[in-house]
Amino acid sequence: MLEAVRWVIVVTVAAFSSAAMAGDVDQGRAALAAALKNVKGTLESGLKAGERVGRPISAKFVVEDGVLQLSLLIVKDDGISEFNLYPAIGMINEVVDIADPDKIKAAAAQKLAIESATISLFAATESAVKANNGFRAISVVPMLSEGRPVAMVTLLGSDGFRVVAEKLYRFGF
Repeated sequence: MLEAVRWVIVVTVAAFSSAAMAGDVDQGRAALAAALKNVKGTLESGLKAGERVGRPISAKFVVEDGVLQLSLLIVKDDGISEFNLYPAIGMINEVVDIADPDKIKAAAAQKLAIESATISLFAATESAVKANNGFRAISVVPMLSEGRPVAMVTLLGSDGFRVVAEKLYRFGF
């Protein structure tokens, strides 16, 4: 019972956080939904591609300057890097230095969550998509909830967006 209440709180916080930025977010989401309409590549395949470079700690589809890309934050031996994968090309072709202090802080928190995870972001994302028929993943962000790692997976379907929480640990954590 307590576990169920915790999950409701995590999902509710994520939903209200999203609602707080509704104006810009709605425009951005509409552009993202339109850009993804004919794209066959998935967030999951992007995470798999990222695993060849290092350990993905988050992933999200974004539209920048009218171009759809999949942004991956990946931990490597030399730190955290941002990689951009362009679905039209199907490969990672750009590495971006992370200079924004807010982005560095968020990446550090995501890395901390991933370091305590026993389930990969790929597996968590795949699980969320399978449990929500007709939806596709557009972002996955790990976080710690009461000291346990969870992934907040944003999904897009014909009836809109949905945020779900997936455990990044097995029982007995």
